[in-house]
Amino acid sequence: MIQEPIEEGVKSPEVRMLTVVFFNVGQGDMTLLETPNKKYILIDCGSRTMGEELANLLSTFNIGKIDAIIATNPDADHIGGCIPLLQSIPVDMVVESALGKDTRTYEEYAEIADTVSKRLYLEDDDLLEIDPDLDIMLFIAYDDQEQLSKDNEYSIVTKIKYGDISFLFPGDCSEECEGILTDTEDLNVDILKAGHHGSRTSSGELFLSEVTPKVVIISAGDPSQYGFPHDETIERMYNAGVEEIYNTNIHGNIVLETDGKTYTIVTLNSQ
Repeated sequence: MIQEPIEEGVKSPEVRMLTVVFFNVGQGDMTLLETPNKKYILIDCGSRTMGEELANLLSTFNIGKIDAIIATNPDADHIGGCIPLLQSIPVDMVVESALGKDTRTYEEYAEIADTVSKRLYLEDDDLLEIDPDLDIMLFIAYDDQEQLSKDNEYSIVTKIKYGDISFLFPGDCSEECEGILTDTEDLNVDILKAGHHGSRTSSGELFLSEVTPKVVIISAGDPSQYGFPHDETIERMYNAGVEEIYNTNIHGNIVLETDGKTYTIVTLNSQ
């Protein structure tokens, strides 16, 4: 990048970056954000073994604390890794939906999450105040307790805006959930983390026409397991004008950096 010459004796303004790492965790979700003011937010933790790997990685980079974990839903491929992580590193806050799950993984997660000083259950839209430079909105499609049996539909959806650049993380929200949110919220963003690993049940035409992402990141495992991402989902994305699609199963860890005006994406193929 060509920069204007800096006048002698005038200090260059510090460029504060938002770094977003979409980890290759196989079939699951795990995204780490380092905010412009050096706060650390984790959106989901992948499966149990991935949590152990992340804890080691954080230690390597001298990250001594996680400021917030957003557990988008109670499935094992989203919260399993939170168990070893919460045992390995201090965490200030855990935000999760009011929907639990009758599984051994969730029971173990809930027990260790109870030790966190702030364990918050999202039952309505809210603002997460972690870094003054970021707007972090948390959405949930339903406030009707009768819908609590639909764990994917009750996913926490996170919208993050830094300057002119914005992100959307829909968890496992499918078309039903997407339809409710597009009726009530402004979900237009630059970067979309594909819902439910690129499944055909998510990223519907109406949703994509409202979100209008330029870039889509898909976190999916071996296609032979569930077939994610589904071909028709990819086709819908391109038809909606998406310019770039990245898949952790192909590209490995995906690192996005932005100064709030532009962004760069680097892929670190781990295969």
